Amino acid sequence: MTDADEDADMSLAILRSLQENYANNDRYMNNNVDILGSVAGAQVRAGGRSDDSDLEAAIAASLGQPIPGGSDRALPTRPPPSEHAERQRLIGQRMAGVTDADIEAQMAHVRRIEEQRREHGMEDETQIFNSPSKIWRTSAQLMKGKPKPKDKMPWTCCEIRKACRVRDMDILTQISNFIKCGVTDDYPIFKAIREEHDDCAETIVAYFGPPILRINNKYGEPALIYAVRNKRENMVEVILKYDCDSSSGEKSLLKVRNARDETPLYTAVELKYLDIVQMLISAGSNPVEPCIRGWTAIHEAAVQGNIHILTKLLMGGANLDTPDDFGCTPLFSASMQGRHECAELLCQRGANTNAFRGVFKEKTIGNPATPLHEAARRGDLKMCEILLNYKSDPCLMDAKNHAAIHLAAFGDHIACVSLLSDKTSKRKIHNLCGKSPLISCLEEENSNYDSLELLLKEGWDPNHCLSDKRLQYKDKRKTALFFAVRNNDEDCVELLLQYGARVDLDPVSPLNLAISWSNFQIFDMLLEAGGNLHEINPEVGSYPVVIQSAFGDYRFFQKILQLGVDPEYMFKCPYGDGEHPSHDQLMRTRTSPPFCDALCNQNNKMMGDWLMPFCAKFMNPKKLKLCSALRNHISGEAQFQIDLMTEKPPSLKHMSRLKVVGMMRNKIQHKKTWKEMRVGKRIERLLKFEDIKW
Repeated sequence: MTDADEDADMSLAILRSLQENYANNDRYMNNNVDILGSVAGAQVRAGGRSDDSDLEAAIAASLGQPIPGGSDRALPTRPPPSEHAERQRLIGQRMAGVTDADIEAQMAHVRRIEEQRREHGMEDETQIFNSPSKIWRTSAQLMKGKPKPKDKMPWTCCEIRKACRVRDMDILTQISNFIKCGVTDDYPIFKAIREEHDDCAETIVAYFGPPILRINNKYGEPALIYAVRNKRENMVEVILKYDCDSSSGEKSLLKVRNARDETPLYTAVELKYLDIVQMLISAGSNPVEPCIRGWTAIHEAAVQGNIHILTKLLMGGANLDTPDDFGCTPLFSASMQGRHECAELLCQRGANTNAFRGVFKEKTIGNPATPLHEAARRGDLKMCEILLNYKSDPCLMDAKNHAAIHLAAFGDHIACVSLLSDKTSKRKIHNLCGKSPLISCLEEENSNYDSLELLLKEGWDPNHCLSDKRLQYKDKRKTALFFAVRNNDEDCVELLLQYGARVDLDPVSPLNLAISWSNFQIFDMLLEAGGNLHEINPEVGSYPVVIQSAFGDYRFFQKILQLGVDPEYMFKCPYGDGEHPSHDQLMRTRTSPPFCDALCNQNNKMMGDWLMPFCAKFMNPKKLKLCSALRNHISGEAQFQIDLMTEKPPSLKHMSRLKVVGMMRNKIQHKKTWKEMRVGKRIERLLKFEDIKW
């Protein structure tokens, strides 16, 4: 089988596969011949089939080959449209509101555009339909391994240089047309820059002028930025000669950006090309020209820590406090990255050390703060020293109303805390912030013991309470001592108590929190510091709060009863043998619930069976009386034990110690009380109920 036979078979297969696609289309674009004017086209339009001889004749006519069977063989013409098809066309035009003249004018406009693009050597970007001949030729080339069509710019820079000298208008006109149409491609100027052909580049720029310097390559970069990125200093100098004046009205080449919205100067700073930076600055490039997200060349140099490039940029006298889109100044950016030399240089040139990270599109974002806040947050001691030497105010507050010392204390940066403590006014912090840095050492479950000790030695008040605006916790905690107990940190609690922290400043006593943690060591320290075991909170109940806290650890029931808590609160009930309201009713009426209500609502339903008989041992049997709620809750065996205690007369020893304990109930918890009484160990153990066991 010859190549001609293979081509004919392929053509037949292509036409038959397109039969369904073209069956319902009245006209389509064809680069060579209207297939619908042939027998094959007529058969395709009708949805029928034709014999192979007619299809071969149509293919031969479309490809310009001899017609099989002789050249005198006539191809049938396209049949006129039927009456039904014509009527449908008129109805469609009437509904669309167009006339035949409108259609002809539009088609003429399309043909005119196609002719212009063909004159410029450009392929059609959009075709309604590809002709079978084009499909066949493209498929045949791919199948036979032929090379793909060449790029739009197949010429080298040396060929273009030669064309410029001999005035080869065919090549030069095509390139000019590409530039006029704004086509992005690998122009000869980019090839000359890439291959370091300076003479070719000068010739090309001299012929085409500034327009070729403003067009982008396929990567979205103009010639100047492309030369900067490839570090072609000679080419940068050549291109800058063709930069227009501001009076001409055209945009300067120094302000032409790439696809990433970067200027030539920003690109040179980013790549650390000092000599090119010097050339662009001398040519008048603006070092604070905003690029992507408002980031400038000075920002980039400060973040990189390149002191030499930053010095060159500052020679022009630019505004050093220019923020980016997120409100960050160059000094703030240098503080974030710890660039000490750049930060000191910016401060020397007059950068504002108290400039806040500001506003973006009229909305505050992030955490507006000063560079000192950022340095303290990172624990950068040297940066803090630099900023403080240039009059940075340590008492300024950020968006969360924190000073720099709060951030340093939160991060446990001891050196920064020591430095800022000497420079910060305690009165301003307490009045303006409403929060002590001692709390910053302990909040969010931190336990920064070293910073806490340093601040206490510097004289910060351990009893300073959070202001009303700072009360953001459900338990309404106020003092650093509560935070330390909440963290279950024994060392910090002991340290605060040594410096005079009080235990009675918080709405919820830290003593109850220690019981909840089952921490006997913290409980003893708070108790010795003046914790009140007998405090009653009506919102909790009509009994001491420590009883409610002890539900989590039964050992504390014995502890608090031995320290003098009155067990009669557990048996007192205003409802007696009557009906008890539910817990929800008590809460709605804001009535303090009795102990029986708390016991009945515990998850451990068996607790009352051992708790109530045990508590009955610490009180006068004559006062033992169970309300109806307790009788319904505890078991019969527990009730029997309590009834047995009431029937049996108490001993004189027991009644005597109840009398003594009742007289000194608020003092028995302190160790100094026993030292002042000077009683023997036997009497002390008796008054502490140590003989009563579970």
